[in-house]
Amino acid sequence: MRTNSRGLSFACAAVVLAAGLAPLLAAPTTAPAPPRKVTAPTGYSKATTQSATIWYETPDEVWVGKAIALVRPLPAAGKLVGDLADRIATNKATLVTALKNDLAWADEKAVGALVDDVVAQVRKADTMQPKFFYVAATAEKLKAMVKAGWGGAQFSYNRADDSVSYNGNYQAPFEAPADETIVWVPLDAKDTDEQKAARLASKVMEQEVARINFVANNAQQRLVRALTAGIRERVVTPLGLKLDQQWLGMGIEGYCTAKYFAGIVGANFGQVLQQFARVPENSGVNPDRIDLLKPTPPDSLRDELVQPYEAAMRARSTEVMAAWLANKGDDALARTLTAVRTKKPADGAALVALIKDTTAANLGPDLGPRP
Repeated sequence: MRTNSRGLSFACAAVVLAAGLAPLLAAPTTAPAPPRKVTAPTGYSKATTQSATIWYETPDEVWVGKAIALVRPLPAAGKLVGDLADRIATNKATLVTALKNDLAWADEKAVGALVDDVVAQVRKADTMQPKFFYVAATAEKLKAMVKAGWGGAQFSYNRADDSVSYNGNYQAPFEAPADETIVWVPLDAKDTDEQKAARLASKVMEQEVARINFVANNAQQRLVRALTAGIRERVVTPLGLKLDQQWLGMGIEGYCTAKYFAGIVGANFGQVLQQFARVPENSGVNPDRIDLLKPTPPDSLRDELVQPYEAAMRARSTEVMAAWLANKGDDALARTLTAVRTKKPADGAALVALIKDTTAANLGPDLGPRP
């Protein structure tokens, strides 16, 4: 008998922060499927440790208890989420002041509402936790259970070669509850109770650490998305930027989100900024080849290149913004925004001229294609 297992992996709609900013902002193209639900094998009892659920047969109760005792205490994922949200709420006044000063934004009520939205979005991460249900069994025992009809879509029995296939993959969409997932812990028929307990405890620790990391990462991604969306909706969109001026809006979103994110989580701003200016190596679009003053309209791109091209534009725009403000100071952005709102430059060239007049910075050469 052969048992095939593809192990466990996250099939997330969201992308880790290190992949760059633009992928985090891309809306999913299709709605996620309803979350998968799982059921215990007939006659099995249930034990829990922290957030893990273990299904076992009565004769295995002693060694399962030993396994639970071996599982080291882990931080509660919900507490990590709550701590991050509380940190933002506690420092609301500081963040409001930074937003007002950096973006020449006088409406303190609207700025405060943005921060409140960010806190609410971060707290949602606690509701998106994957749920694992552990079953420790030999391959022969697993085959008998699956042949009897247990396991659902994660398991299939192949009569031709008397084998069982196990699929431990699951989806954890950004805006929907994650699947419930059965984690099979393979045992050997010759294992002692101590060996069984060690195998089960090791797998529980491995998957629970992965779950906690996923939830913490989800909370940080929500922080990034909420900050960026709030700045876009309340600051960038009202500017009415044309296609050849959009680099300014993208740069504002990338630079300011990186700045506030780094301050909130206690990260190095320069390193976060580098992450925000990255694009996946296999995206198919080289940011250096883009002319930000003559960008390709989305409707002129092949469908599969629309999002990669936007990601590349965001990366270049964020780099230009960072270099400009490193040279002229963050107040250069506030002065520029005030001038843009007042004078409403007609096109990209007029925007470059306005920035030069306002901050003594000639960004024209920085916006063109790089050799």
